[in-house]
Amino acid sequence: MFAFANTAPTLVTMLDDGMNNQTIVVRLAVNTTIVYGASTIRTKGNVDIVGANSNQFITFKWISGIWFEISRSF
Repeated sequence: MFAFANTAPTLVTMLDDGMNNQTIVVRLAVNTTIVYGASTIRTKGNVDIVGANSNQFITFKWISGIWFEISRSF
């Protein structure tokens, strides 16, 4: 699991160093936005995800060099 703790607005455009079929859980923060990118991070609905609080969790899976959203808790 990875927890963001950004004190200023931060755009996340890539989650580095994945391995094929690796699954990670990300905990958002108020100042964190995960940016949709067709070749980097594919979110459900093809939209950016803006953190509203630290009780939001997103699960991603690395497939062929791209992080795919599997689920979210909000």
